[in-house]
Amino acid sequence: MPVEWIGRWAGGRIRPGRGGGKVWVIERMVDGKRHAISLAAKNEVEALEALRLFQIKHGLPVTAMTLPEPRGLIQERGLIYFVRAGGAVKIGFTTGVEKRLAQLRSGASEGLFLLGLLPALVAYQTLRWRSRQRLAGLERALADLRAVASAEPVADTATPCLPLLADPKA
Repeated sequence: MPVEWIGRWAGGRIRPGRGGGKVWVIERMVDGKRHAISLAAKNEVEALEALRLFQIKHGLPVTAMTLPEPRGLIQERGLIYFVRAGGAVKIGFTTGVEKRLAQLRSGASEGLFLLGLLPALVAYQTLRWRSRQRLAGLERALADLRAVASAEPVADTATPCLPLLADPKA
């Protein structure tokens, strides 16, 4: 049965996953061999990290990765809210704070307390920054591993131990 593709991304194509999610598939030719690898990535940022590691592993030039722009729930006009109800804290997204608080109050048995609001764009920019830092850390770790793997073995230059000829206590 042929695969139903629902989109493209920097590493290949996207197919529908179980439960309505997406599966990012890396499609690349390496030394005349076709690779099609389905990723267990939760989002496009993780898929881009996996693509970068694939390229490094197979000695391919690492393409400049651009992180995806906000889409879906993350919008410029949206807010991430933090509401306390008893001992629990609810974190969610909304474009209308008053309406969302009214909805939460209707189902809450205890009083609600609005702890704070965070513009979704700020949260998204933080996520992008953290992703860039993670990628940079992975690249540094990989460079260190490559340096160790390609280093010449060091010859054993220790001087041989001479046997003791006499007892020093005597």
